[in-house]
Amino acid sequence: MVIEVYPQIYLNEIPLPKFQLKAIHSYIVLSDQRNLIIDTGLNTEQGRAAIIQGIRELNVDLSKTDLMLTHMHPDHVGMASFLQEQGAAVYMSQVDGELINPVYSRTSKTPAAKLYEVLSAEKDFIPALDDEFGDNSTANVVFYPVREGNTICVGDYVFEIIATPGHTPGHIGLYEKKHKLFFCGDHILEHINPSVMFWSYEQDMLGMYMNSLEKVRALDVDYLY
Repeated sequence: MVIEVYPQIYLNEIPLPKFQLKAIHSYIVLSDQRNLIIDTGLNTEQGRAAIIQGIRELNVDLSKTDLMLTHMHPDHVGMASFLQEQGAAVYMSQVDGELINPVYSRTSKTPAAKLYEVLSAEKDFIPALDDEFGDNSTANVVFYPVREGNTICVGDYVFEIIATPGHTPGHIGLYEKKHKLFFCGDHILEHINPSVMFWSYEQDMLGMYMNSLEKVRALDVDYLY
């Protein structure tokens, strides 16, 4: 079931089984021209059922819909290729976009991917991963890169891309200045702290995250999603 949280903006809760967070918030922004979906949830049977139900409730035409991914973690991009196959155009930052397919196809050489490879050698790891994170073996995501300052117009809304690296190297948020809305992905969470992982010796991820917090703190925001 979708809930209207602001005029023409709907929350679609996508189940997160076996996680402390029980659901991922996917948002659907409607307009007469093109719609916008922000993040997807895990690529599980429950997740696909929930996102399809929301799309049908709102009569969303995916061929007239853009999908904006705030970052490359599977609970936010898991159904990107599924929605792309139905006609949606996918957008995300260049940095995370270049990571998404290699990481989940296990061809990436980043420290995080190497850790994944080591853990994968454990006989109990892969079944547990499949159960909790869903199917990451879907088709590669073809994306259009966005960067800081780019805008996307959806009806009365003009969303500006805000780079918020830290949780991932290419994490982004969407800021609507007129209505004072900010869609923050996992940059800010209500009850827990976002994880800040080590990606490389060349990147101070914690420093980047703290700088991103200060950047967002300076925005004029009434509604944080």
